[in-house]
Amino acid sequence: MESYSGDNIPASKYSSVKYYKTLPSDTRPTEDGEHSSEQAGGTETRPRSGTSTQYIPKAGDHFNFQIPRKNKEKRALFQYVSSESREFEDILTILSSSYIEASSTGTFTYTKLRIVHSELLEKDFVEKRRELKLDGRTEKELEETHCFLTADIIKVKDL
Repeated sequence: MESYSGDNIPASKYSSVKYYKTLPSDTRPTEDGEHSSEQAGGTETRPRSGTSTQYIPKAGDHFNFQIPRKNKEKRALFQYVSSESREFEDILTILSSSYIEASSTGTFTYTKLRIVHSELLEKDFVEKRRELKLDGRTEKELEETHCFLTADIIKVKDL
């Protein structure tokens, strides 16, 4: 078994670790938790401890590992917006500027504001916008200026 301390590695820091050019063949754990490897007609047994020899991969070693794909969210994620935040004020300004009648400003009360994050909806939106642009719509027509409001089912009757 050939071992060496490595290139440019301080021996004092890694004195209990041996570096192998290849992983020792026929290495298997024994019944008592020790590692045994048969070499040249003999058996070498090493106890498992902090100072035991271990295989440390070199920079040139190649491993066959595939990175798993990231699963896309199929559901929308809701982000609650505090009524004291700047985002809330910005959204409230957009909503109030969209009223048909300016006198409606004091009529509505907004609570539990949430921003919806959905990759699927965003993808559909971008695709539809691209189609409209190809159909000859102007940038002013494609400008994002509207917000949609949903209310509680009980309060919808009162509207």
